[in-house]
Amino acid sequence: MTHASLARLRSAAFELIEDPADTDPQYLVLLAAIAEVHRPGATPADYARAALHAVRHA
Repeated sequence: MTHASLARLRSAAFELIEDPADTDPQYLVLLAAIAEVHRPGATPADYARAALHAVRHA
């Protein structure tokens, strides 16, 4: 790595931004619904149904 690339990595462009979404109750309900259907054979449709059900009944 060059000096310029190391300086860029230390810049504000790569700072983590904290997301307050993890305190939103609906977000937590959605995560719980997704976790409930998560398994090796889960399909995108399984996740979509779980998310839709969580949003409609939250």
